[in-house]
Amino acid sequence: MTHLSDTEFVDLIDGALAASRQAHLDACAACAARAGALREALGDVAAVPPAEPSPLFWEHFSARVSAAVDDDAAHPGYRGWTRLRNPAVAWAVAASMATVLMVGALWRAMTIPARPASAPIVSQAAVPEERAADDLDADVAWAIVRSAADGLEWDDAHAAGMTARPGSAERVVQELSGEERAELARLLESEMKRSGA
Repeated sequence: MTHLSDTEFVDLIDGALAASRQAHLDACAACAARAGALREALGDVAAVPPAEPSPLFWEHFSARVSAAVDDDAAHPGYRGWTRLRNPAVAWAVAASMATVLMVGALWRAMTIPARPASAPIVSQAAVPEERAADDLDADVAWAIVRSAADGLEWDDAHAAGMTARPGSAERVVQELSGEERAELARLLESEMKRSGA
């Protein structure tokens, strides 16, 4: 085991040393010697009576406190706000804040590219040509999703937090391009015909 740290010696003096560390202190001669030296030093300090300050200290202390109280009474409130009462300073602060806001807006506009309204969310390059036929039964990704959701009940999915937030489907449909909306309508119609709805 390691020797007692400085904080553990403070705990020892305060009587709050852990039992496992007390066992180390009892077995370790180096730690016991250091603890004895600390106890002896504390005893020496306790034997010395506290020194009284000079009688002039209390007179000067009283005068300093009185001067500070008088100064605060003469100038109430935070002195920094009084500078804003000057119209030139107030206008300078307002102009600085407006400049910072405009620079932030320009920086954001320059670093975040705007997406055109007609641009699809998923680029057409990311969709392989063979998926254009939309054969969901042959699609490997949908097969994984179907097998994962095969034994999943609606109540279990809802309890796990796998539900759509209100309006989320509408939001997604609004972001689709015209071609994507037409394809979605075609898929929904073929699925409804297939299921007999």
